Amino acid sequence: MPFHFLSKESEGPGMVDQLLSRISLLTSLADERYIEEKREQQESLASRLSTPAEDARKRVRVLLCDSSGLRRCRVVPWHRFRSIGTTGLGLTSACMAQPAYSDCIAPNSGLDPVGEIRLVPASPVVDLPWAPGHCMVLADMCTQPSPLIGLQQGALSPPTLPSWSGCPRAALRRALVALKEEYGLSLMCGFETEFVLLRREQWVPGRHLEGGLPPLHPVDDAPYAHSRATGACAAVLDDMVDTLENMGIPCLQYHAESGPGQFEIVTSHFEALEAADKLLFTREAIVGVAAKHGLEASFVPKMSSSAAGCGCHCHLSLWKGGVNIMAAAPSLQDPAQPHPSLSEQASCFLAGVLQGLPTLLLFTAPSFNSFDRLVPGGWSGAFTAWGWDNREVPLRLTCPPTTNTPDSSPAATPFSSLNAEYKAMDATANPYIALTAIVAAGMLGSLVKCTLPPPLQVPPALLDPSEQAERGISRLPASLSDAISQLETGRNAWMCDELQAMYATLLGPCLVTFVCIILLLLGSYYVLHSLYTLC
Repeated sequence: MPFHFLSKESEGPGMVDQLLSRISLLTSLADERYIEEKREQQESLASRLSTPAEDARKRVRVLLCDSSGLRRCRVVPWHRFRSIGTTGLGLTSACMAQPAYSDCIAPNSGLDPVGEIRLVPASPVVDLPWAPGHCMVLADMCTQPSPLIGLQQGALSPPTLPSWSGCPRAALRRALVALKEEYGLSLMCGFETEFVLLRREQWVPGRHLEGGLPPLHPVDDAPYAHSRATGACAAVLDDMVDTLENMGIPCLQYHAESGPGQFEIVTSHFEALEAADKLLFTREAIVGVAAKHGLEASFVPKMSSSAAGCGCHCHLSLWKGGVNIMAAAPSLQDPAQPHPSLSEQASCFLAGVLQGLPTLLLFTAPSFNSFDRLVPGGWSGAFTAWGWDNREVPLRLTCPPTTNTPDSSPAATPFSSLNAEYKAMDATANPYIALTAIVAAGMLGSLVKCTLPPPLQVPPALLDPSEQAERGISRLPASLSDAISQLETGRNAWMCDELQAMYATLLGPCLVTFVCIILLLLGSYYVLHSLYTLC
């Protein structure tokens, strides 16, 4: 067997059950810590004087990302912001069961028009350079308390609100606490955000339908990394980068991608929860700055069958004590080898992610259009394989050169930049849900000591079927329907029952239900045109 793990006949299931029990306790601990942190933040906010920068703020956009990956927001005047830091902002809970293509409630989701949650500001407030006077904050979804609680406590203000069970951001926060408490590990993430810049035709009577919108066209047809595309769009791209930098999101590079009008902006890595927050801010900035320049930006995974798709490649690395531990200790490295040896912790975690890929796709690439991108030859990864700097596998390991600078960590090594690029992710995924599912698969791989097979250093599609089988390489689900079927039946799925239990424990039954119900709806009603409103 190319992959090795404890079989179901051995200690595996018992170990998994024990881990799930510990995770349940740890998530309760995480919620308690969160409530205490929020209480301290609210007390600080209530006592702090405003700054000149805050005096210029007029509106606050309270942002959330729903289970279909759609970014939604509500706007409040700045003078009201402090009060919602305590009480939250009301929102129907049904929004988490709404697919991207329609403002309807998915049947059998357990949600309906009755029910309210509270949006409680959770991230730092960032100003929006493209919208003077406006700022933005990401929200946690919290439960709606009974007004009788304050009466019972003899106070007018309600207590700090606990997280709602359907909050994706809270799920990731709990998953990261579990990863830290179980293995002493922190997960760092950086993202490559791919998008297409589009220009809308001017409306011409007789050419376009009355009341309809003229079509959109990519701004260019230049090939990959062509300087002509960069030069033609330098003004808007520079504005995007400057905007992101002003929002506290450092940019590492940008370039023209392979598709018409397609570009990529690479942003720096952060701890996973903050990275997911900043990814949503990044998308808001790209869309906002594009509109400022008279353009539209789309993150649709596959806009045209004849052009490259847009992914959201996630670079992952495991850290302990402020040090990247992806590589084995220097004493265990073989200078004769072309690539560094991985640490046992990194190998087990990544092996779990690789083995879990067939079902992970439901959380990281959860639309029919996503699977149009995940095809052989698409540089997105269509097989269960990994390799060093192999852009045709979904899990690419890379170790860019590092140099010592005055800002370098004293513990910096030649392997400090080693990371794994998870390529099978796009903008139709909720980043909190996607990262939580990745942590679930990685933790299961860590628990059962799963090990990686040898790296694949050729495109998987070039191997004949017998070579693929010998290496344990299989085609990932070719469609959303196939991925759903594999999850339901356990067909070709590694430790399917245990992995589903990990998803259910870390994400929680509510989020798993919301995601799966929307996936089933997509299987019946999805149309490509709806993707324009999705992103």
